Amino acid sequence: MADRTAKPLEGISVLIVDDNQDARDLLRSTLAYHGALTFTAADGRAALEDLARMRVDVIVSDISMPGFTGHDLIRTIRNLPDQRGPNTPAIALTAFTEPRQRELALAAGFQAYMLKPVDAKDLIREIARLVPTWDDDDARLIARAITRQSVCVACIVARTGVPMGHIHGILATLAQTLIVARDVRICADCLLTREVIRLA
Repeated sequence: MADRTAKPLEGISVLIVDDNQDARDLLRSTLAYHGALTFTAADGRAALEDLARMRVDVIVSDISMPGFTGHDLIRTIRNLPDQRGPNTPAIALTAFTEPRQRELALAAGFQAYMLKPVDAKDLIREIARLVPTWDDDDARLIARAITRQSVCVACIVARTGVPMGHIHGILATLAQTLIVARDVRICADCLLTREVIRLA
């Protein structure tokens, strides 16, 4: 089982979406300090471009952004046709205090709703709640995924449902008992040339 006592967000990837640069920078530095792999986007459309290239474990997004709001972003993500959308947990951040705003955010597809200014401890606790630690069952899923084929990390995530942030910790654990190799070649699942994981 992964240990989060020292850094509670160790290995968890977080996409931070906010049109305010100071807010983005503060969230990024805070979450990174606690072990998260952080990425930022200045608006919802930039976030969608990022998600077209990568998968993250959690999205933390402001709601009140000009043009393409946080609600617009999460609705679009929930309708994406692949693993980047429907199953990615998301936290809404807002200065709106009306109870109805929370209902709207949850209805749009967010799993959590937090008021600004956000208390760092509360946000860290919420992220950790939405992305549980990996366990032996996850490790077995990963081991089976790489047993016979050379598979890239993105396809391992899609195949097993294990969050991206857990993969590297699991691979490090598996490497203690299995000879796990990583190299650039064609992925057996997506048929793209990527860094793949295989048994040597």
